[in-house]
Amino acid sequence: MKYTLSDIDVIKKRLLSSPPLPPEKRIITLKTAVQKLEPALQNLLKKGYTYEQIHKILKENGFNISLNTLIKYSKEVKTHNVEPKRLKKTQKTNKRSISPLPALNKPIINKKESHFTIYDDSDDI
Repeated sequence: MKYTLSDIDVIKKRLLSSPPLPPEKRIITLKTAVQKLEPALQNLLKKGYTYEQIHKILKENGFNISLNTLIKYSKEVKTHNVEPKRLKKTQKTNKRSISPLPALNKPIINKKESHFTIYDDSDDI
């Protein structure tokens, strides 16, 4: 089917003027659902529940997810939300201790794997 620019403008205006869906009609992914549940999941883990027990509670309440997927998504959310640990002043790295990139005029070549023979005038190439 072919569309004119006018057709696309009409469709675009309709899409942009559509109201937001109410929460009871919004479909979210399983991963997003686990993200939303993560504070409650972490609370249960702190209380001593295992992922297996949490999985059973979720299934009993109509939330269908495999145990492995629950663990995977939960750990992804947990590691994503963790702030990197700050180094103490005594642990901070010295900027000078970081090795600079190799000089551009020095070729980085593994001579054993190279099929190019390096001669004194190779820089002229």
